[in-house]
Parts: sequence; structure tokens; C-alpha cells
Amino acid sequence: IVALVLLATPSLAMQSRLRAVLVGVGDYLHLDADLQGPPNDVRLMSDMLLRRGVAAEDIVVLSDPGLSLPGNVQTAAPTKSEILDRFAHVIDESAPGDTVLFYFSGHGTQAPDQDGDEQGGADELFLPRDAGAWNGGLGEVENAIRDDDLGALVARATAKGVRVVGIVDACHSATGFRAVGEGTGRARYIAPETLNIPEAEVSPTATATETAGDYVFLYAAQSDQRAFEYPMGADEWYGDFTRNLVNVLQDVPALSYDQLAQAVAQRLRTKGGQAAQTPEIEGPMAGQPVFGGDAPALRRIVVEGTVLKAGLLQDLTEGSEVTLYADLTATEAVGLARVTDLRATEADLTLLEPYPTVRVTHAEVTTKAMDVSFRIAIGPKARAELDRFGGVAALQAALDLPISDQAAQTVVWDGTGFALVGRDGVLDAFGPGTSPRLMQPGQSDDPITDLALALMAHARRARLEQALEQMAGQSTTRFALLPSGPDVQIQKLSGALRGNRCRLTGEG
Repeated sequence: IVALVLLATPSLAMQSRLRAVLVGVGDYLHLDADLQGPPNDVRLMSDMLLRRGVAAEDIVVLSDPGLSLPGNVQTAAPTKSEILDRFAHVIDESAPGDTVLFYFSGHGTQAPDQDGDEQGGADELFLPRDAGAWNGGLGEVENAIRDDDLGALVARATAKGVRVVGIVDACHSATGFRAVGEGTGRARYIAPETLNIPEAEVSPTATATETAGDYVFLYAAQSDQRAFEYPMGADEWYGDFTRNLVNVLQDVPALSYDQLAQAVAQRLRTKGGQAAQTPEIEGPMAGQPVFGGDAPALRRIVVEGTVLKAGLLQDLTEGSEVTLYADLTATEAVGLARVTDLRATEADLTLLEPYPTVRVTHAEVTTKAMDVSFRIAIGPKARAELDRFGGVAALQAALDLPISDQAAQTVVWDGTGFALVGRDGVLDAFGPGTSPRLMQPGQSDDPITDLALALMAHARRARLEQALEQMAGQSTTRFALLPSGPDVQIQKLSGALRGNRCRLTGEG
């Protein structure tokens, strides 16, 4: 997981300035551990910052070469020296009341604590492009960035009255997991033994060091979880935390960091089936508003002809209606359209009468169509077991939901029976028995039918949860954060059977 150092920021309209350093490490020079998502993550983050009123010249992107970014955004390679130098530079350039945002997307790991400030006896490491293996002579992973390095810069900023926003989509721990190896995701974690890092010795006297000043820490996952990236569409990968974070920040202009963490956690769970990562938040400014909530036209999406430049990546749904505008900040609508043919990052629009009489440049989603689709994938070992009872074809014939390779949840074989895991392929991510068990063939006279019934029961629960989550968003702003939204209550009533139906007590 990785900690995000998110600092509360006043409205940018109050003349405070926000400067950002965005790091996305996909191509590692010395490690066989390349990632595909980080360059896309920093592109999403830079777009989000621009939408929330940050000037392009105040954004520095340190990532792989060839990344398409707005012209005034500064770029450099994501090496250790560049990352720390750029972070220090924007702090030095900032004045009291300003905000510095630091974002890191890439691999994390752990190493022995050097100064006794870690309660777990280990420092978290973030691996830049030029990171190497453990160097025994130095007692370091070559060119790794320790959390202490970042902490010193945060303290330097807050000491001069500068707020710090730090977001890290990576992980430093893989404890508590039993992966079945059948997920579609990739964990942003390198095991310490892979880098020849010696085992950390827990220091019983270690105490956590608290940072003074205006800040809040947001974690992409819990300390015993991993952060994942997943493909969208053909082969375009994104960090699951970053993608959902950016979507919430676009959908909800004004919200606090607490609300942001809650909304991202909800989306990770409902969109990923059984999310193995749950964001966490702490710090004195957690209840303060996120920066840029009053930016004009935050929810506007570019339109080129009849193509909307947003799609599955932005959680759009087919059949949603959008309001059309002639420019980014126009207040008067020029027409309506319906979303059709969703793709990874764009969708087609069908114009509705009365048709626009001027050129359309932007749109805003005004009515989001409900999507309660549900499909499952079958893992390799589960397929082999199913072949004993008629195979996947027999299961599909007994199901009223599709089997697809592109699914949020996968049926796996756990050694004794069938179970269901999320896209990450992790069994029992939240402790023994937390992944749904579907059935054990040895306890069934008709395994295919019983497995199909178990899957359909799970699908009904998942569809209801998806529907309720989307219904919670049908407010005047088309979005609401839990626990707002529909209030669902269940009451147990005494009754009796009348044929195969319930007859309530007192019924005439």
C-alpha cells in the first residue's frame, strides 16, 4: 500500500497557489519489474489538476518519455535525484498558504528501519526509475526513496506554512494474502527478498513520528494489502486507486478528503467485485475540502463531432444522457444526446431533438443510466474441475448471466471446492473465509446446477448493491456520497406458508 500525503487546501479562488510534482514509474532501468499503468496515471492526474484550476506551468510530470501532455506541463525522467530535487524546488518556490502536491505511481517495498521511527521495524521504500537491488556496503536499496526522505520534505514545507498534498498509488506490504494466480491485475509491489533486502528486525521501542502542520494522510490500501493496476479496453493499464480517485474528483466538485476516501472505497468495492485494497485516511485536515472544488465547468467532457472523449475508464454507462454546450464555460445548453457504443476512453453520441444549431465542443452527464450488468470469468483450475461434470458449456447453459474473460469476478478452485475472487485473484483478502464459497462437488448430486444456483444468488446480491450505489447518485448533482442516498431497512416478520408463498401473520 501506500500512503498518500493529502493536505487540505483552501479554494484556489482564494489566491493560494498549488504546484504539483507527479511521478509515474513504468520503465525500470535495472529491475525486471516494469509496470504499464503509471504513465497513464500521471496523465489522468495532470488532467484532473487542470480541471480543478491548477495552471499547466505549475505541474511537473516525471515519467516515461513520449507521454502526451499539455504543452506547458514540465517533464523530466523519474529518477531519484529528479524526484527529490523537483519536490524540494516547488517547496522552496511556494509561499505560506500555498499547497504542494506530490504524487507517486510505481513499485513499493520495505527495508530495515534505519532510525527507529517505524512501529513495524521497517521503512517503506518507493522505487524510482533508476532503483536497483540491496547494496550491503551502503545498507540501502540503490537509489530507492525512503518514506523518511519524503517525510523530511513534508516537514520542510509545513515548517514554512506550506500545505502538502501527497498521493501514492503503490504498496509496501503483501502480508495476509493467498493469491491463486488467476487475477487480471498486477500488484505494485516488489518483495524485499527479490531485491536481496535483509529481513527487518522489529524494534519494540520504535514510535511513530508525527508531522506538525496542515496535512492529512490518505492511504491507497491498508497496511496488509496491495495496490493493483488493471487493463482497460485492449491493453491500456491504470492504477485502480488512481482511476477511481480521479473519477470521484471529476464527478463531485465539492467534497472533503474524508468523503473522497469513502467514495473511492465504495467504487473500488462495487466496480471490482471484491476489492483487495481499501483506502484509509488520517490526519488533522481530513475533514477539510479538497482543492479546486469551485473550478468552473469541472464536469465538462470534450466532444469531437459526435464522439464523447470519455468512456469505460470514466465509469460512463450506455444509455446515459448528456447536455451539450458550445464551449467549456457556457451556461446555456445547446442540445441533448444519448451515450452509445462505449469504448475504453470514448463513446459515440446520438443527438436528440431538437438538434443543436451550433458547433458542440463539450458535454456534461446529466442523467446516468443504471448499469447492473454482471458477468463472471472461469479460472484455469476451475475449468479443469468443471470438465469432470460437463465443462464450461454446461455451466453456461444453466446460468442466466454471461461467462466472459473480461469480468470483475472469477470462479476459482481452492483445492476442495469452487470460490469467487475479484479481479486481483486474491483468495480471502480480508481473512479466512471472506471470499464466497460456491459449492464443493463432493457434497452435491448435481454440481453444475448447484454451482449455477450459487452464482446466480451471488449475482442478485451484487446487482442489488450496484443498483443501490447508483441510486445514491441520483441527486440534483447526480452523485451522493454514502451514507447519503437510499435508506434500505430489512424487518423480519412472522408468517406462514401458503402453498409456495409467504402468508404474513394477521393477513386476512
